[in-house]
Amino acid sequence: MKNIYKITVLLLSLLHSICYSDVAHGVLERYKKGNTFICVGIGPCVSLARAYNAKFVHMHGLDEDRVFVEHARAIFPGSFGIPASRNYHIHQGGVDKLRDIMSGINEPVTIFLGSHYPEMDYVPKNTILNELEAIKDHPINTHTIMIDYIQYADTEMFGNISLDAIKNRLLEINRRYSFAFADGGHLEKDKNAILVAYIN
Repeated sequence: MKNIYKITVLLLSLLHSICYSDVAHGVLERYKKGNTFICVGIGPCVSLARAYNAKFVHMHGLDEDRVFVEHARAIFPGSFGIPASRNYHIHQGGVDKLRDIMSGINEPVTIFLGSHYPEMDYVPKNTILNELEAIKDHPINTHTIMIDYIQYADTEMFGNISLDAIKNRLLEINRRYSFAFADGGHLEKDKNAILVAYIN
């Protein structure tokens, strides 16, 4: 029975990774900053797998949802064909845990914020501005920051948080940030699904 469960989890994970990806191929490589990748909102772990492919040395996955965390710990990294490594960590928690992870960072890193998955049937608790505030409090202000589901900004699905409000909070972190949009989502075909703030 245990083997059937493992096989089922593996097949579902592979199917999900084929059909859905938070970030499209090549995006992390294009905007990579430093050797550390922090992913807030684990989902199916595809973003962590993409970070491995982008040759990040250290990876942190963070999610408030206990089920997502347990699932991630069960399937990552083995289900993606990634060798086990002590350089990845799966954490349960929210903004406070993000602050805790950031406190151990002493170089610019790449941060992917995607914990605010938009659902049609309820107004989500969108913590994106709080997450950006936690990053703003870090002494280094040249991190690359990617924000997922940005195509839903200014809508009820996104907690009615506007794109301008997000950009303004990012500019409070560093006035020199440039902005770009990247693709992701279903079959990597969701255009402009990710807002990228980066330093040229």
